[in-house]
Amino acid sequence: MIKLINKYLNKLYDHGLANKNHTTFIAFDTEIISNRTLNDRVKKLKILLDKMNINSLLYAEPTTLYSEILSHLAENDYIKVDYSSTEGIKKYDFIKKIIPLDSESRMFLNDIPIISKFSLNLMDKALSVRKSVIVGKRKIITHGSLTPEQAFINFSSTCFAILVKYFFDSLYYIEKLYNKNKKPENTFLEAFNVIRSNLENTFPQVNLKLKKDNFEELQIKKLLDQKLKDENEISDAISYVGKVLVKHRLVNSCFGNLSYVFGDKIYITQTGSSLDELHDSIEAVPLDGSSTVGITASSEYSTHKKIYYTTGNVAIVHGHPPFSVIMSLYCTKRDCPNYSKRHLCNTLCKEQRQINGIPIVIGEIGTGIKGIVNTVPISIKKSGVVLVYGHGVFASAMNFNKALSLIFKVEDMCRRKYFRLIDTYLQRISV
Repeated sequence: MIKLINKYLNKLYDHGLANKNHTTFIAFDTEIISNRTLNDRVKKLKILLDKMNINSLLYAEPTTLYSEILSHLAENDYIKVDYSSTEGIKKYDFIKKIIPLDSESRMFLNDIPIISKFSLNLMDKALSVRKSVIVGKRKIITHGSLTPEQAFINFSSTCFAILVKYFFDSLYYIEKLYNKNKKPENTFLEAFNVIRSNLENTFPQVNLKLKKDNFEELQIKKLLDQKLKDENEISDAISYVGKVLVKHRLVNSCFGNLSYVFGDKIYITQTGSSLDELHDSIEAVPLDGSSTVGITASSEYSTHKKIYYTTGNVAIVHGHPPFSVIMSLYCTKRDCPNYSKRHLCNTLCKEQRQINGIPIVIGEIGTGIKGIVNTVPISIKKSGVVLVYGHGVFASAMNFNKALSLIFKVEDMCRRKYFRLIDTYLQRISV
């Protein structure tokens, strides 16, 4: 168990999510094990772990970018967009909560409670209905029902959710003030500039150049430019692309998926698999549906398969780049009947939306009448890439290098567009 704890601690640090000096991970095997020596806080977490009858607890202060966002979201209400709570969420009035709109959080976290202090009673109540809780102004506690990996996934997903939430709401707040010709609060501007600076340090510009002395990596990189010819090459290429997506923060935890069509099979990542360790998590599914192996394939297997049949492209990459998600959520149609019910836009929107010619489509994960299987394949045919409202980017091409490049280009475009909007609004307000 201690090996598992250390594995996911290292992932937290490598992915730039948690502060090494303020992270406590405890889990139960034959006994309760922790990365921290026994102190009052660890003792209380052990009590909570035993009381909840779960496998693990992760209590940590995230790195500066996320902790600054947490502090701002916990302290201030003025940037929060007024929209209804997601339907079906259990009510709990004893605490505040953050309600993200991105599809990953809607499906996985629903909303994120905020409790004022480190309290066993409040944490027990909040974690009994949610997977993740914000504690005070700068801490997050998550749990794993069965494994430490679940606690890590919940923590990673929370960091993604609050980043998208903060920048999305900030854009709406600044736009709203621009329309009223009012200046933002100084406290907001100061915090926004600090968070923006931290973003630049945490999410640097993408650089796919490889060192010439890294022979193994160069050999794999060559695979991405060509047609793959056997299962070993497919496995190597998919595993490499997964690591690239994780390294450049274009996916988080276990979200996103990859596929490649070869012969009469589609090779696709398993549902819930970590994209930075894919070698044993790739399913070979017959295209004719003659096998049940597709049951463990990605939940978006049907969409991948239909993209192939619609476009003929054999390499498909799906990621959740943060600014692509943010800009897919951003809509300027204020007279829309759903404007006050934005949690319904992902299935009800009738607008033909796009960003720089790249279509934005709606749909829920998977199949069904509202599934993205009905919207993504037909829209991706022309440009090879499509944004899904609140969900991320699908890219397809005849090789992985082209598909990966499309993902990077869309995220870079959306990030630049976001800050151009912000800067334009602020400059015009100040005139």
